[in-house]
Amino acid sequence: MFYEKHPVLFVLGVMVFLIFVAKGETMLMKPLDLAVVMALLAGVLAMFTDMSPKSVAAVTLAVGFVCGASGMFISNYNPMLTIGGGALIAGAAVYAAVTRKADHRMIITLIMTAGFWLMFCYAQYTDVTLRQNDVGHFVEGIFDPHHAGYISYIRHFGWIPHADVREMDQWYHPPLHHLICAYFMRGYGLIRPSLTDNYEVLQLLTTLYSFLAMFFTYKIIDMFDLEDRTKELMALFLAAFPIFIINAGELNNDILSVMFFVLSIYFIFRWFHEDLKMIYLVGSAIAIGLGMMTKLSVWMAAIPVGTVLLVPLIRTKGKSLKLWGQYGIFALISFPLGLWFPLRNLIGWGVPPTYIPVPFYDESLEKYSVWLRLFDVFDNSGYYNIPYFAVWSAVFDDDDYRGHMFYGLLSFAVFVLFAILVILAFAGIVYMTRRMFSKRRFLVEVIALDLMVVTELISYTIFCFRFPYICTMNFRYIVPVTITFVLGAGYLYERLKSSGKSKLPAAIVRVLFVGFAALSAVFYLSLWGYDLWYNSL
Repeated sequence: MFYEKHPVLFVLGVMVFLIFVAKGETMLMKPLDLAVVMALLAGVLAMFTDMSPKSVAAVTLAVGFVCGASGMFISNYNPMLTIGGGALIAGAAVYAAVTRKADHRMIITLIMTAGFWLMFCYAQYTDVTLRQNDVGHFVEGIFDPHHAGYISYIRHFGWIPHADVREMDQWYHPPLHHLICAYFMRGYGLIRPSLTDNYEVLQLLTTLYSFLAMFFTYKIIDMFDLEDRTKELMALFLAAFPIFIINAGELNNDILSVMFFVLSIYFIFRWFHEDLKMIYLVGSAIAIGLGMMTKLSVWMAAIPVGTVLLVPLIRTKGKSLKLWGQYGIFALISFPLGLWFPLRNLIGWGVPPTYIPVPFYDESLEKYSVWLRLFDVFDNSGYYNIPYFAVWSAVFDDDDYRGHMFYGLLSFAVFVLFAILVILAFAGIVYMTRRMFSKRRFLVEVIALDLMVVTELISYTIFCFRFPYICTMNFRYIVPVTITFVLGAGYLYERLKSSGKSKLPAAIVRVLFVGFAALSAVFYLSLWGYDLWYNSL
């Protein structure tokens, strides 16, 4: 099957189709649009569960007819998309289990489909002015100093401004994300002239980026010697990890940079595993280059990538001309892609490559001591302690849902479960590293990932003190550490499971993972209800 051999291309095809049907906003959908989207989900699930062609056609048509007919009598399609879609995915899982077709491949496929649907639904019911970071507002003819204005400017004039970026707040970022969005809107406007200003459709691009970031995070974990059941548990966590869901609806450049960061590690690991094939080295170089053309902080991918690159050089004592040639090609690809924009600004206007604008809309946290900001993890306000806010923002960004009873209680449960899993993951990283040093398997990869975590966390902490504001503590700046944390948690889970003393610890960890994934899915499939309540106040 094509979707089994080429899952990324399959998702790309689905996304292209959804762009022109879903329109990026449930308010713009018609009954026919709803019918087509839900029928597509049903048909894909039927294929994934190995139904016969006739059964696939029957399920697709039946779901499409029911949803289309229902759409004629309801005004809010969010329940149909979220609850109905969730029911279809659950039904597919039950069908696979009952028919005993649920092998490892099918389970992972269904989990990835569920993760994609979570992101898609969230992006559909989240407006471009809601739960955003530094995006601003899309207003025709007005180019505000945020990401929205940056995109609008390029869409209008065709290229980035020839000016000092220090005068334009978020326009200091490299322009790849904004170029893609701007030219996408140009093309979309030609095909759908009645929806020229439908910037919500850009959320389908960020949904694609977020899915690919999540998918390739799993693909990296899949390279290691974990058991299939453990990989399924880790995939379930990733599919419901809120940072990927939230980023699916955000129109800033964060998730595209995360996607390239993850891809750079994925390709360099493939290069290391598969006899140093040039194609994978080129893939990693392109990923780092384009990542830095999206956000300069992707240079930190050079830490894990460089660690892996050094090992063959050390093994050959620097005498391999083939290796030096590969490294030269890597530099020729990644350096121009990643450095042209900061060099342009440095040469043209004297802008330092490390320039970051000081937030003018956020309260300074300088009044809090280093002790409070690092160790007061019981900070009830949640707005000055760095570890607390990192954990909170990983699952809820910088939003607080305690004003609503249901969402307040649900968010508390999700937060507590996630905090426990983070602690377990730290322990897992220590265990995993010791294990690899003793067994000498995947040692290079684990060292690379460990160094990434250490450098990311140190850089993040320095950043939080250098710019002492709430916004700088957001987990969105360190999303790639998810790879190491999830991998460490997986190895710890297997260690507990293989312990001959008791099965209880492993069972508790399994319940924590499944419980977190389930509650996170419920929260983000139903969050449109919170938006309705909040807007009614």
